[in-house]
Amino acid sequence: MAQNGEINIDIIGRGGHGAIPQNTKDAVLIASEFITSLQSIISRNINPIEGAVITIGKITGGSIRNIIAEEVRLEGTIRCFNPYVYDTMVNRIREFAKGFEISYGCKINIEIIHGYLAVNNDKKLYDEFVNAIGKDMIIETDPLMISEDFSYYQREVPGLFFMLGARNEEKGFINGLHNLNFDFNEDILMSGLNIYKALLKYKDSLSK
Repeated sequence: MAQNGEINIDIIGRGGHGAIPQNTKDAVLIASEFITSLQSIISRNINPIEGAVITIGKITGGSIRNIIAEEVRLEGTIRCFNPYVYDTMVNRIREFAKGFEISYGCKINIEIIHGYLAVNNDKKLYDEFVNAIGKDMIIETDPLMISEDFSYYQREVPGLFFMLGARNEEKGFINGLHNLNFDFNEDILMSGLNIYKALLKYKDSLSK
């Protein structure tokens, strides 16, 4: 799972009448250009082999159709697996903001809230996990861009993060995380309990 950060971007221009744009600094126009430009960080500043995402998920600005907005707020998230890539994205976002201030004569305030670190499972614990519950019970996934505070435990002690798998189409459990209709199959709680029982039994066998 990925390292993440939350970004808040406030673009401050100069509002005015929609029919007299020459006297304004259109924050909506600047915001749209800024959002598009951010994606070039991924395509041109990050090694293609590295996984990285910049997503702007919320835009707030403007008051009415014929008034050019003075302020726009962008809210988004950045994700990656490599700390160097994370620092590169943060630095480039700030550099882009400075460039846009010069180009458009506006003010851009950047707030970046550093979130969770990347989750990296311990190889030894993974091997023990496989031996305890059986390879046929495991479905390996590609790295995921979701984030998890479990990563902080892994900075202190070796750790292993696994998922139980809650999808059940027959019972209607088909919606993923952050979906308004998300629900999960509570039957999997027993599966989780049985996995931990198998792990304890396996660890006990190693000590004998």
